[in-house]
Amino acid sequence: MRRAPVSVEIREKLYEGKAKIVYATSDPGLIVQYFKDDATAFNAGSLAKRTGLDEGTPIRQPIVELYYKSDPLGDPMLNDDHVRMLKLATPAELTWIRRMALRINGVLRPHMWKRGLVLVDFKLEFGRAGGRRCLGDEISPDTCRLWDRQTGEKLDKDRFRRDLGGVEEAYQEVYRRLVGSL
Repeated sequence: MRRAPVSVEIREKLYEGKAKIVYATSDPGLIVQYFKDDATAFNAGSLAKRTGLDEGTPIRQPIVELYYKSDPLGDPMLNDDHVRMLKLATPAELTWIRRMALRINGVLRPHMWKRGLVLVDFKLEFGRAGGRRCLGDEISPDTCRLWDRQTGEKLDKDRFRRDLGGVEEAYQEVYRRLVGSL
């Protein structure tokens, strides 16, 4: 694994989205990802809304859904044919994306379960950098639906979406369970 230099100079902004800003650095192999202190939560897809299933209904096989990351379009859901038509990914890249998403799910679900959390669902953002496929997202209560295994309490962004209160406390609880005390 490559070690980060002791001091890195932050350079130009590469990307700014609703929740984060990505900057280039003096080291071409490193970026700085800055998370804004803003909450964005109202364009998330919902399997329960689309299918009529009750929220939290266990799904036997994981489902991989594809969304086009586009603020002006509202991040629409796409199928493989749309992805090919828009030339967003090749068939081989789509296969890789699905395989990686399922592998990550296979690691995260038991990891969270051991820490008293149910991983209900999560999102991943894939892209290309330097001609290579990459995962360009974090795993956090902003990108995952996490429920307490015993009580079913929501410990994720749904606390904000549904005005349940205690957003910071819930995020701190997830941190405590995954990393340790603050």
